[in-house]
Amino acid sequence: MPPDRAALLRVKLAALVRDHWGEAERRPSPFPGGSALAEGSRGWVLVDVDPERALGGALAWGWRQKVEELHVLVDAAGRGLARRAGFFRPAPSVWAVDGRDLTPAEATPLPDEPELPLETEVFADLIRSAGAEPVVEHGVLRGEVLGLEVARVEDGRLLVGVGKHDREAHLLAHPDRTAAEGLTATVEVVGHYRRTGVGAHPVGGPH
Repeated sequence: MPPDRAALLRVKLAALVRDHWGEAERRPSPFPGGSALAEGSRGWVLVDVDPERALGGALAWGWRQKVEELHVLVDAAGRGLARRAGFFRPAPSVWAVDGRDLTPAEATPLPDEPELPLETEVFADLIRSAGAEPVVEHGVLRGEVLGLEVARVEDGRLLVGVGKHDREAHLLAHPDRTAAEGLTATVEVVGHYRRTGVGAHPVGGPH
């Protein structure tokens, strides 16, 4: 960030905090893509760059400064950031900046999951019968075993494997095996190794 821009943000943040929290001795602190102030156990972060992805950096700054009451000020994208902030305890306060005014940013609800096409839904029973759990996320139907993805439906096909490269390997290594057969075999392997007491294995079970 250019030095003059950084200086401008320090002045802007100091003015906003003074107007809304009163006069006090506060120490400025560097913050990538913005500016920050600390006062005892309270802290303020003004985000100027990439506000949608600023929450992690603001929280990290607060932890380093031992801040217990964190306020995050954003010009845009405050509502999405406010929703994510609500998952933390204590949750930082997110404020929308409009000139010299600050208003609490209202959290936007999560978008509705798109409905699965009928031709995709039929694979859910197949996944379940093979011993995996059907899981829908962002409109994609996946099969999981103990939290590990072992299959997913793409372009009307059930693809078996732990990750993209494993799915491709399954297609090459077993061209004549049906997806149901491949999924059943994969579920058995994953179910065996993702148990306490079993040695290390690529499927990442506890050991």
